[in-house]
This record gives sequence, structure tokens and C-alpha cells, in this order.
Amino acid sequence: AADRVHLCQWNEGGDLFTERQIRGVFDADISYRESHFGPTTAAFDFGLNRDWAAFTVLLPVGKDTAQVVHKKIWRGTKTEPVKVAEAEAYMLAAQRLFNVRTLVIERWGMIGTIQKFQDGGMPGVNVVDFVPTDKSVTEISQVFYRAILNARLKVPVDADYEAELRGLDIVDTGA
Repeated sequence: AADRVHLCQWNEGGDLFTERQIRGVFDADISYRESHFGPTTAAFDFGLNRDWAAFTVLLPVGKDTAQVVHKKIWRGTKTEPVKVAEAEAYMLAAQRLFNVRTLVIERWGMIGTIQKFQDGGMPGVNVVDFVPTDKSVTEISQVFYRAILNARLKVPVDADYEAELRGLDIVDTGA
């Protein structure tokens, strides 16, 4: 759902990951699931123009590795944007299906949802209000970059996700 990785120490163009590193992410022996007993961590990102949204569920595997067990992408348009109520209902259902214990939601356009979930709308879940700043985006980009580089993120074979990884650009934020 992103098209650039904000890494303050890299600013040269070119491919972000080698073919071997990209192949190391995808595992033919795992698949997306419709439920899992968890505990899991989930993240939700709402597109700036409400023309898309992404929800991902991660399962810790070992000490330093996470496996993507579920993803949902909504695609809207300017005239028919993604509906917040639909995304909220999906997150509530997914919380039960995947035993989500932590839910990270990017703040933009979702303050009401975050407050509702933090105020008891999602019992037993630590709802994290992620505020994107230059520093926080750089930090999360670096974690993501290292996870790919060190084969610490495992994803079922997924052509769309693979194309997304191949299309990432590096942005020098100077952070």
C-alpha cells in the first residue's frame, strides 16, 4: 500500500531489494488464513484520499520473525471512497477471528475509530494510535527494510505484494 520507503541513511536510486531478498520473503508452504488463534498484531492504514485502505494481521514466529496471516485491501475512488464503517466492522470481526491483541491504526482519517476502539469498542485489545511523523515513518521504514533484508517477514506467495516490493523507491527524509 506504500510506494516508497523512507530511509534517512540511503538516498541513491535503484532497486531497493535484490531478487534473492525478495524471494526470501515469500513462502509457498504458508497461506493466508480466514482465522487464527493468535495472539496476533494487526495494522490498518487508510489512504489519504480514502481511495484505498489496507489491513494486515501478523503472527509472531520465533523471536524476530513475523508471518503475514491475513490481508484485506479496499479499493475505492474519489466518487465512491472506502467507507470507514465497513473497515471498522471488518476490524472488529478480524479481532475475534485472529485473536488480535494489538491493533495499530494510522491516525489520518481514523481518530474517531481509534477513540471508539480505545474507549471499550474493542475490549482486550491494545489499540495504538500511530501518528505519522518524519521520525516515526523513518523508523517504521527501517524496521520494514531490515525485516526484508534479513528474511524476518514471511508472506504467502502473493503476486500483488511481490510487485509492490519490486516497485518501492527510497526517499531521503533527512530524519
